[in-house]
Amino acid sequence: MDMSIRTHPLAALVSGGLLLAAGCRTTTMPKTLTEQGPDPATAIPGATTGTLVVFTAPNTHADPISAPQRLTYSDYRLRSDSGMDLGTIKNHSDSVWEGPVALTLPRGRYQVTARANGLGIVVIPTRVVAGRTTTIHLDVTSPARP
Repeated sequence: MDMSIRTHPLAALVSGGLLLAAGCRTTTMPKTLTEQGPDPATAIPGATTGTLVVFTAPNTHADPISAPQRLTYSDYRLRSDSGMDLGTIKNHSDSVWEGPVALTLPRGRYQVTARANGLGIVVIPTRVVAGRTTTIHLDVTSPARP
């Protein structure tokens, strides 16, 4: 009796199950946090831009030769409220003493997609208010709530 994969019903069933399982990969959707940013009523009259500072989860790789004590923050993605991709923000300077980048942006709403300690990748709806600084802390185990 020929028991090849082409003719044996059990082998065909197992093969089909493996192919189906290989095609059904699960992906984790980023968690959306609460909106961050100053109250729009606190905008500085005449100002058109604000500042965004995001303390993302620190990078896990250090450079033990050139800067063994240097803490760098992971990069993040920025989108406009309408969904336009504004790019990846390099979230560290070349100075050993500086923290994350302070980004000047037009006032408005944005979406930050970043790595947070203890949460993985998160999406944070963000308000940038004219003349004010929006600071987001994702570098702690439990992000601060507004």
